[in-house]
Amino acid sequence: MYVGTVGKHVSPLWRSENGGKTWKWTKAGEISLEGEIFTVAIDPENPYHIFSGMDQWATKDGIWESYDGGKTFTTTLPISHNKIMKNGVAITGSGSGGNGGGSMSVIRIDPVKVNGSLHLVAGTRTNRGWITAAAASTSIIRSLDGGKTWSDLSMGLPTGEDIYDLQFFYPTSKSHPAINYDSYTLAQLSSAKIPLIMARTSNNAIYVLPNDLQSTTWKKIAPLPTAFAGQYLKAIRIDEISNPKKVLVVGHKCIVEGDGYLNWTKRGTCNHATIDHDFTAISPANPNVIYSNSFRYGTKVSLNGGNDLKNSSGIAISSFESRNKGLKISAVRAVAIAPSDNNIVYTVAEGGLYKSINAGETWSWAGLYGTDFNALAVHPNDPDTFIVGGGRWATTSLYLYESGNV
Repeated sequence: MYVGTVGKHVSPLWRSENGGKTWKWTKAGEISLEGEIFTVAIDPENPYHIFSGMDQWATKDGIWESYDGGKTFTTTLPISHNKIMKNGVAITGSGSGGNGGGSMSVIRIDPVKVNGSLHLVAGTRTNRGWITAAAASTSIIRSLDGGKTWSDLSMGLPTGEDIYDLQFFYPTSKSHPAINYDSYTLAQLSSAKIPLIMARTSNNAIYVLPNDLQSTTWKKIAPLPTAFAGQYLKAIRIDEISNPKKVLVVGHKCIVEGDGYLNWTKRGTCNHATIDHDFTAISPANPNVIYSNSFRYGTKVSLNGGNDLKNSSGIAISSFESRNKGLKISAVRAVAIAPSDNNIVYTVAEGGLYKSINAGETWSWAGLYGTDFNALAVHPNDPDTFIVGGGRWATTSLYLYESGNV
């Protein structure tokens, strides 16, 4: 197992031979990336291939790429460069390194490649001042060639909105349609079960874009259930197991499920007193298993998809049960489930990074101190390879844990 640290005044690469209990500095690599990391994405075919989205105040902002597991990085989109195309014209960045650069809030990799290359989308937050007034509404960008070039993908979005979440949704087979569905209504998209890119914006709304590689106009989804009114949207999660596939929209006190287009119903009773869905994760193997982390209540798990249970008096009660054994519940933040082994779960809490090997029944410290981590991602095929991205007050910016004998 390796951990690669990226930040000022720290060692670049550490090695563990006992599952993270102790670490040794390998004296390898070079420090090449500093600053707050908002998001990370791992190439599903290569755990060493990583994309990192940086804070606008970072000394090296924009999107950075590593082919050696975070040991060294090169830029795929420095905010100050002319790499975003709009109508065939390069959009000029207006600053970087704290001089007006916008933060990269989310990066997602399409599970379906385009002509053998990765298809990526990325969103910005905090400040759209990183591009010229001619494209001041740009909040989402796309690359169809693995990050070599980027294009604006923000038509139809409200001007100047932050992007908090992006997800690829394939309701049936994982393929890109050959027809341009840009002019289709939501009802037509729903009937045809068209793959979507879904975006959660800072104006508390969900927008969808047909993922046909040609459409460019986002559409706001139909209103969510009345009970969801006033909820602060926290996440979009995809249920990959159900047939047809479902989308879960998570609010801070409520969860609704839908088809991604028009039809939405709430799961359970909203506004339970001891539930805050600040960070959520859905089991890839069983969509009824939902982890919910909050700053106030720690880690809770529902085994029936967030739907209510009834007590002996027939009164609806929350199905989310506390699973905090071994955790210091204050400052509980990101949570991630290993796609290849759903018994393995990682979470950040007071004291650092914790790991569970029994689906959250018990937790043990995973050898990493600190609570200010914004991003946590587990490799699709290797439950012991994952990335933790540090926040503004973290002593380091990025950690990579890699499985294997060393």
